[in-house]
Amino acid sequence: MDVATFWTLAFVYWLVFGGFCAFIGSQKGRSTLGWFISGVLFGFLALIAVIAVPRLDRGDDE
Repeated sequence: MDVATFWTLAFVYWLVFGGFCAFIGSQKGRSTLGWFISGVLFGFLALIAVIAVPRLDRGDDE
């Protein structure tokens, strides 16, 4: 595998995990940008973490 292919695949990997983490985080009432960055930096570990954290109760049902 040449260097260009490696970095292209790495970039796609970072975007995919960042996107998944951001989406799941936003559905749970968490920071979209924070989970996107976590997904980019930590990949699969951040995905497991965002799935494991509980949904935030915003208190909108008062």
